[in-house]
Amino acid sequence: MWTYDGYIWIFKSAEFSERPKVAGFDFDDTIFFRNKDAFVFSSVPSKIQSLYKAGYCILIVSNQSAKGEHLEKIKDRVTLACELLGVPVCAHLCVTPNSRKPGPVGWSRFSKSKNCFFVGDAAGRPGDHSAADIGFATNLGIDFYTPVEYFCCKEPRKLRYAGIPSAGPAVCPKSIPELPQTQEVVLLVGHPGSGKSTLARMICAQDARYETIGNDMKNMKRLLPLLAAGKSVLVDNTHTSREQRKKTLSLIPANVAVRCVVIDSDKLTCFHNIKYRAIRTMCNPLPQVALLASFKRYERPECDEGFSSVDVGSPGPPHSSDKLWYSILTEGKKVEGY
Repeated sequence: MWTYDGYIWIFKSAEFSERPKVAGFDFDDTIFFRNKDAFVFSSVPSKIQSLYKAGYCILIVSNQSAKGEHLEKIKDRVTLACELLGVPVCAHLCVTPNSRKPGPVGWSRFSKSKNCFFVGDAAGRPGDHSAADIGFATNLGIDFYTPVEYFCCKEPRKLRYAGIPSAGPAVCPKSIPELPQTQEVVLLVGHPGSGKSTLARMICAQDARYETIGNDMKNMKRLLPLLAAGKSVLVDNTHTSREQRKKTLSLIPANVAVRCVVIDSDKLTCFHNIKYRAIRTMCNPLPQVALLASFKRYERPECDEGFSSVDVGSPGPPHSSDKLWYSILTEGKKVEGY
């Protein structure tokens, strides 16, 4: 029986019930071959049956981007594999960008389980398509094995994901530009996911004289009333090209000082923040192609565009208690141990 919760297609065998211990597995090239309806190793059924007898709940978590008829075929293959395993199984097909591994959404219903491990082929080794599976296990804080290590009883190599989890992306330290006592308009410049809106909220929280608006015509109509009320105004948008900034500057009175503040986050940080926001809000993230286009058209701001100064700001990393932000959220390939 398959059900869909808006993010994940969920299969449960008729006799499936949750247990305190969870044995997790990727599907393609871990349980079944990617392009053949056969177990990757002959030992797969017996190993999984032994786990079930030992009190483990059997969970399959697989990233899938297929749609329509292709997705239905994948669901049929997973159903067949679960039947052939001969024990109750739950399978999660993560089909939306915000539910995909290495993000933790595919395991969320089992987050309180203890004595867990995960087996998958996306281990960041030379030739692997990604490090999503080892990143997934790292996020969950559970042991990780490759299929050959687990099903063929090979000695596990001490793989370690060399990416984000302990320190987060290489975000600049928190840096809020000095706020003058005189009225000003601040044009924020930064790519999607760079931290512009977060920095704007920090500035407004620090100084009640500041208000934030977008740069669309509806928001820009608020600019003059806010300035007349004595407010300083933050204009929150990407403003990555001179042409974009020129359009916004043309709407600001000439007698008001306009400062530019650049949030200079790199691609990894932006990708990470976009995925983080998508999981937090359970909305689809901005497509990667849109972020790459933003970097491609970027022109660094200069004072000769009409700015009183061009400064750099950063919201810095969030509080260390935000475990999701300090998780691996992008499907990188950087793994130490090979």
